Amino acid sequence: MLSKKEKCPACKKPFEDHDEYVNHITNIHPPHKPCPKCQNIMYWAHHKAPTFWTVSYICSDCGFIGESWELWDGWNDYYVKKRK
Repeated sequence: MLSKKEKCPACKKPFEDHDEYVNHITNIHPPHKPCPKCQNIMYWAHHKAPTFWTVSYICSDCGFIGESWELWDGWNDYYVKKRK
């Protein structure tokens, strides 16, 4: 059991259990993964829009933009919408 909630750095989902957190960031939002276009490495990056944050995988070599998530975190609500 964690004394402090851990949050996924990509989607900000809070976790009470450390093992669930590790499983989530390892399988759902790893910090990097192979680019399908050039096989280099894609990293995720946060982008601020007027009403929400977006997280996208972006290739460090060719600039390919992979999957993205829109994030809202307010009014005690939590919403993450996966985009393609």
